[in-house]
This record gives sequence, structure tokens and C-alpha cells, in this order.
Amino acid sequence: PIQQLLTVFLTLSQDEIWGVHKACCDSLVPVSAAVSAEARSTQLVPLFEKMAEDQSRWVRNAAFQNLGPFIATFTDGRVDPKLLMFYRTMPH
Repeated sequence: PIQQLLTVFLTLSQDEIWGVHKACCDSLVPVSAAVSAEARSTQLVPLFEKMAEDQSRWVRNAAFQNLGPFIATFTDGRVDPKLLMFYRTMPH
């Protein structure tokens, strides 16, 4: 079931409509909390990077609004350095 959730989530994140991308940003934290640490690192971190550079400012804003809670889902202490870079350079 978790793998199916992740598959659907990743598919939706590729949708052409920016509102779907934003909804994925808003759902990133609960999805991240539900998946394995490996899936979080190998699939969700690259997805966050893509959303943080999305053409829509609404998607980018939603990505950065969820960055701190997303980082908090890395409970094993191994936060991807790219996420920390995004956090340190986040617009205020």
C-alpha cells in the first residue's frame, strides 16, 4: 500500500497543471513520514528539488513552506545536504 501511495504521488507530481504540483507540495510531509528512509532520500528529495525550482511561484512557495517539516521527517539524522542548502538560502 505505501509503495502504491508513493507511485501515485510521484505520478501526480508530474502532472501538467500547476495546482496539482502545489497539492503535492502540500502533501509532501505526510507522504514523507509514511515512506521508508530510502524512498525519502532517493525519490522525495529529488522531487522537492524539482518543486523548489518549479515555473509556478505558487508551487515554489508551497515547497519552501513545507521544507522545515519535510526536513523534520528525516528522524535518523541523515538530512540530505541539498535540503539544508535550500533551507539556508530560503527566501525570507
